[in-house]
Amino acid sequence: MRFAIVPLLLLCPALACALVGCASDSEIRESADVVAADLGMAVTVQSNGNTAVVELQLSAADYYPLQISPQEGLVLDAPGAPTTAFAVLGDRAFLTVATTGSTFFLRHTRPDGGRTRTLELPPAFVVEAPEKASRAEPITLRWTPNEDEPVAIVATSSCFTGSVGRRLERDRGEYTFSVGDFRIAGTPECRLVFRVTRTLATRDGRDSVTAHQVRTVTVESTP
Repeated sequence: MRFAIVPLLLLCPALACALVGCASDSEIRESADVVAADLGMAVTVQSNGNTAVVELQLSAADYYPLQISPQEGLVLDAPGAPTTAFAVLGDRAFLTVATTGSTFFLRHTRPDGGRTRTLELPPAFVVEAPEKASRAEPITLRWTPNEDEPVAIVATSSCFTGSVGRRLERDRGEYTFSVGDFRIAGTPECRLVFRVTRTLATRDGRDSVTAHQVRTVTVESTP
């Protein structure tokens, strides 16, 4: 019986929709369909200390994400940079701006109201690492600690596949990779790339902001 139903569903799309459900164009809602008071905003901002990348999506209580309508005015004010408009692609808006600042102002205007959202990055930091190190010994990274936010560390290299990751729920300002952490076939010299990310996540009503400070250092490693 199961196989006999398939041709019937192909011949009768309405029956197929009744049985398994079909997506309707009306389900793809635009932000213009929602009043300003009911709009939520999810923002991600990432900085390497010199450049910030910001991406956002809009949502309603019963739908996420929304297609961003042309009526939405979205701009960012960042220290040392001119006011920059977001580029919109479907349900996402994004921009890149050159700035060393850590506090930005996201301004959202529309015909029925507007608002300004403050984007606060976690404290900036500098990672100290040896320029060259032997993989036969531990490799230590150090930076200014901040125990309020977790830290993620990811090591990559062309000498091994995948990555070696660590997450520190308490930021003590250093981490040491042990001798066995990097499994490299043979005895080549390898460049290890360490990416350290400090994250601050906040929520205010319907709005959420996830902010990352990211620093990258390289270590030339020998057997």
